[in-house]
Amino acid sequence: MRFTFLTGDINWKEYGGKFISPKQNNGEFDYWFLIDVMNADDHVDFEYKYIVQVTVIAPSMVSEEDKKSARDSWGDYEMEMTERMWIEVLSCYGCGLVPIWNGQGNNIAKLMKEAREKAMIGSSMFGFFMDRPVNMIGTTGWDALKGDLTAGLYYEREEVK
Repeated sequence: MRFTFLTGDINWKEYGGKFISPKQNNGEFDYWFLIDVMNADDHVDFEYKYIVQVTVIAPSMVSEEDKKSARDSWGDYEMEMTERMWIEVLSCYGCGLVPIWNGQGNNIAKLMKEAREKAMIGSSMFGFFMDRPVNMIGTTGWDALKGDLTAGLYYEREEVK
């Protein structure tokens, strides 16, 4: 899977950047994988230089209310939003992201290779990744794609006997 630069600094290895996969489709909606590279050197006292995260985002799954809120956080713009713009706005806002993998280390080439491999696995096993809980309250990837991170609070759970 080939990723292209989405946003960040031109010197992304030093200051971080975000990369986007080609459009994927699960039969019902389009989605993309994002690789987010953060350089932890300047930010925290951390034993590794890089933190890399792979997430999934599907702007069409996010509610119009959440999209409006995300867009308003960038300012009151009246321009036509492209899919790529929605991906950037929603990912920065933290809405509709599903974590697939994260890693840390000092070798960015190895981390990027592993991130691409995890995205390939995520593409072939998309439903399984979305079925699993993405936080400690039990919110599934399907709920997180819609921007509902508290959905796990409202599920009825079967008691274990």
